[in-house]
Amino acid sequence: MPYLGAAVALLIAAEAASQRIPPAAGAQWFGPLSGLHAYILRRWGLGPDEDLSDLPVPDGFKLLFRDWATRQADFVSP
Repeated sequence: MPYLGAAVALLIAAEAASQRIPPAAGAQWFGPLSGLHAYILRRWGLGPDEDLSDLPVPDGFKLLFRDWATRQADFVSP
């Protein structure tokens, strides 16, 4: 559950970011949340070919996170 909470907070921040510039350090910059790097890049249109890893979240959230990455779901906008 801590991973889920941190992941949602990070994805909300990424969705609301006015500047969409990934960290120079790449996925490692996100530490334990590095699996979200490809999701953010896909959401921002910067890594459409990146593989979306299987995240350690409850099954009910896995599809939601994939939908978020492909802009089929939002956490900030209605």
